[in-house]
Amino acid sequence: MAMRAMVQELGNQIAQENLNRPLTYEQLMNRHRDQLTKLNISLCRECFIPIGKEEGEHCNEVRKHYLVRLRGLQPKRHAKARKHISISDE
Repeated sequence: MAMRAMVQELGNQIAQENLNRPLTYEQLMNRHRDQLTKLNISLCRECFIPIGKEEGEHCNEVRKHYLVRLRGLQPKRHAKARKHISISDE
């Protein structure tokens, strides 16, 4: 079976298990650790989809979501405050 198909099958299996009885990230990792290691993948901490180990703990979609939220929380006057400081320092 091709690697991509194996990853997809594992992802489907994990999703189905989680629908039947919601599990925590740690429970899923413990239950599927051998398969995940064999495929050199991990699970996103938020949505539990299979991701490459090089991606860290979160998939791209979750990282985008957090980035948008962080940008939205930055005060708009931040740039002006920096200008004010630089002008008064001159």
